[in-house]
Amino acid sequence: MTKLLAAIFALNAFLPSYSFARKAKIVENSLNPDYSKTISLQKTTCAVNGKSFEIFLGATTKDDSEELSASGYPFVWLRQGKSKSIGVFPAKEYNELLFMAPKKTSACKATQAFVQPNGIVTLLFRTSGRPFSDYLAMAFYDPAENKILASERRIAKASNVEQQATDYVFQFDDSPSDAVDNIATLRGKRINATEAMFKYFMRASLRDDTIVVTQDPELTWERAGYKAYFKSQTEFEKAFGWNATLRKFDSVWVYSTSNPDCIQARVERSVISGDKNWFCK
Repeated sequence: MTKLLAAIFALNAFLPSYSFARKAKIVENSLNPDYSKTISLQKTTCAVNGKSFEIFLGATTKDDSEELSASGYPFVWLRQGKSKSIGVFPAKEYNELLFMAPKKTSACKATQAFVQPNGIVTLLFRTSGRPFSDYLAMAFYDPAENKILASERRIAKASNVEQQATDYVFQFDDSPSDAVDNIATLRGKRINATEAMFKYFMRASLRDDTIVVTQDPELTWERAGYKAYFKSQTEFEKAFGWNATLRKFDSVWVYSTSNPDCIQARVERSVISGDKNWFCK
């Protein structure tokens, strides 16, 4: 069973285009839909700088409405006033998209929406990752032009997004379904090492017509909870394999011990012994 769960987790982590959700019933040739013929199963209203619009989640049949409310919807579209509906994301042949719980300051009532200083609206959704955690989905919308500028279904496994001017920051947040304790040697003693995924911070922004996503070493250093184990940010970045050219960390896994309180960053999913491989408080 453990090996089976490990295989499923690996598939989920490294094949992001795959969905575990049950396929919705989609009529043939409906992937470039006429949204006036698509059934709205959930919707929200939004208002930005005097312009109002609605966002709809739906399918081509009501038969799976209860299932889709948990597993996601194949169609997401937007309508401003009496204008023609436009797709927020390219339609998919399987169900996956859901609203993201809004904050009090959201421009939309049922999903999170940030407004940039230039009037561009950043719409947030969830892409179902069942049976694992959901992905952050994002779309940039220009209400003045009534146009979707860019959208991406699977940015990262994250939920709590903060706006910083025209950037959006969030922490990668996922846990292996088959995490186990490992035995390692530290200070001459055999100890248990708990396994977790490295929870770094990321930053997303719109550049031209593309959503650019990079990992953020400064935010990770300040806010991810690893700072107390290192003498400096430089030592931390070296331990976790920060690549300044690619703007990403090499490490994927973090192993921790409680007595003494130490951590170890790893690319491979395995803990190694030896005091030099550990960083302790």
